Amino acid sequence: TDTGQKLADGSYTMTGGTSVEIQGTSLIRQTPISFNCLLISTSQLNCTSASGQNFVLTRRT
Repeated sequence: TDTGQKLADGSYTMTGGTSVEIQGTSLIRQTPISFNCLLISTSQLNCTSASGQNFVLTRRT
């Protein structure tokens, strides 16, 4: 559920035309995080975590 709370700090790098790498720190666990994502649209990223979990990030409007 979206609580509106900030969960992580980090940055992203475009690694290809539709490929994005996100790296940062979990603010809850204080541990490094790393994701590889595909830019599906201007409002959606399909991502895979370093541990192999798949998830979708959607921009709120």
